[in-house]
Amino acid sequence: KYASAFHLLALALDNLGERHQAFTMYERALALDPYDADVYLNVGTAAWGLRMFEGAERAFRAYIEMRPDCPKGYNNLAGCLRDMGKLDDAIELVRTTLFRMPDSAELWNSLGTIMGETCDFENARTFYLEAQRLNPKMSRAFHNMGHALSFIGPLEDSVANYTRALDLTAREFTDRKS
Repeated sequence: KYASAFHLLALALDNLGERHQAFTMYERALALDPYDADVYLNVGTAAWGLRMFEGAERAFRAYIEMRPDCPKGYNNLAGCLRDMGKLDDAIELVRTTLFRMPDSAELWNSLGTIMGETCDFENARTFYLEAQRLNPKMSRAFHNMGHALSFIGPLEDSVANYTRALDLTAREFTDRKS
């Protein structure tokens, strides 16, 4: 009777690598509470991880419909579209969303990642810089900048960004254990 219990069980199973069982629990959670946006986000993430792109896309779009002001759904949908090879759609989605949410470091980082997929590392660099400015503790933005700079240089800056990403990740890990 409790959708949240099935949702939590699905998350636990998913984290244990039991994705097929997790999907069964997600389905039960949605049957009991079809208005829980977080279930759609997690279903989408699990489907995306299994390369079930169409299902992931539908789940992320449902999440966005329920939570239009949350960047997570747009970020995940853009990543899914990118992995489907729909780079122009992914770029357009993030650019459009950034007009509404210009302070989202997550979206700036995502746009940089998509540009990197097209080998446009100069523009990717610009977007990673904005993500870093907005969230100087976002390890992923420093990692991605290190990657972009490994193509366009300077190499010393690439190494510095990778080092910063490692430091931030170590801090995040330490903070979680505390």
